[in-house]
Amino acid sequence: MPQSRGQRSVSAKLQPMRLPAPPQKQKRSPSVRDYLRPDEVEAAGLPFVPHPHQLRHGCGYYLASQGHDTRAIQDYLGHQNIQHTVRYTAMAPHRFESFWNG
Repeated sequence: MPQSRGQRSVSAKLQPMRLPAPPQKQKRSPSVRDYLRPDEVEAAGLPFVPHPHQLRHGCGYYLASQGHDTRAIQDYLGHQNIQHTVRYTAMAPHRFESFWNG
């Protein structure tokens, strides 16, 4: 019997079922936290174990306060958007004092 337009046979509609692969436990890469030993944190006089992102912000702020170029800091920290880097220079306004001192 010929099929009318818009109708398909049941077998044409069935597709093989694809199941997702079972989750595998991924091996975690070492992070900065793995290298921050409690005795080193205590020796540095820190009251807590800093999160790696806190260290990153501290690095950005330090570089800005030392007068390094904002674009260089952007490249060093891997920021795609300069607005993310400008935060560090906004926190270090003293670096612009020499602009007006002859």
